Amino acid sequence: MGSGAAIVITSSLSGLLGDVDHAAYGTSKAAIGGFVRYVATMYGGRGVRCNAVAPALVMTEAARLALGPGRLADKAAERLLPWPCEVEDVAALVAFLASDEARCVTGQTLVIDSGTSAHRPEHAIHTWQGLE
Repeated sequence: MGSGAAIVITSSLSGLLGDVDHAAYGTSKAAIGGFVRYVATMYGGRGVRCNAVAPALVMTEAARLALGPGRLADKAAERLLPWPCEVEDVAALVAFLASDEARCVTGQTLVIDSGTSAHRPEHAIHTWQGLE
């Protein structure tokens, strides 16, 4: 039996954790979590599932160029796993959420971040120390 329709929206780890900059971006991504819960509630009875994925940094060529070696090293130090998320990792999670295998998953924001949010990164502390 099919699981009905599936909506998957891209959020960001920035919508789940505070940071020292990009408040508007993080706030807009935080709103996605509420939106998926509302859509799931409003349309679940019709077989519609709605979820979001919240990646941390996704290692693309554009990210490598924009961040540079120093910031990339900082990002590597924040994650628990030795490898960063890549586009294919996020795509696989989206494909799972869109599939019948995820037929009982709705109204959720799933984090994909190589362990970045599983502990307390020190990025903000380093930023604050620079202000002293």
